[in-house]
Amino acid sequence: MKKRVQGLVAGLIIGATVAGTGAFAYTNYIEAVYNDINIVVDGKKVNSDSEPFISEGTTYLPVRAVAEALDKPVYWDGDTSTVYIGKYSGSLEYPTTKLVDMENIGNCWSKTNDLKDNYGNYYSNALTTFFSGPGEYLLNGKYSRLKGTIYIVEGEKSKDSCGFVITADGKDIYTSPEMTKTSRPIDIDVSVKGCNDLKITHTGSADINLYFGDAGLYQ
Repeated sequence: MKKRVQGLVAGLIIGATVAGTGAFAYTNYIEAVYNDINIVVDGKKVNSDSEPFISEGTTYLPVRAVAEALDKPVYWDGDTSTVYIGKYSGSLEYPTTKLVDMENIGNCWSKTNDLKDNYGNYYSNALTTFFSGPGEYLLNGKYSRLKGTIYIVEGEKSKDSCGFVITADGKDIYTSPEMTKTSRPIDIDVSVKGCNDLKITHTGSADINLYFGDAGLYQ
């Protein structure tokens, strides 16, 4: 279905939130047409959350969609305002797979639109759980690291506390501190190399929700 949208394009469309840099940024208004454009590489259709669009007769494809089509990782270098597809000598990488896009056995964790934490930080995507228990993900040894940020949502009223435990093939590899409505967000970066079965278990009170923002698996 064709749809026409007028909006803002600020710099480069990379499908993720990027921290500010010292480089000059500019903003242009454009008229974009979304027309259910398919991406096919070497005869194989590529499924992507980043939808291409047409503006003034030119088709634009978000960098993330290009990287997915080529089966390459994509990196953002904020110091030089450069996007890298494929090899990169730096350390900042977009996840190979976002946890929100993966099925979790038991459906303990679900995608949420509550993307602002209790300290005013925003996330591009997040998972949350409404009860104690594990969400189980089958990794099949394909990933090396799990990264993300756990947080309490803005406006949380509960006086209770909660946390979570990450378990890889039956072994606990990370246990978070107990978090309350005043706790600061916590960045997580743990090794899941060789892991086949990953469990993320909500602990503590079921009356307070814990959020896992920008959670991703990296090869």
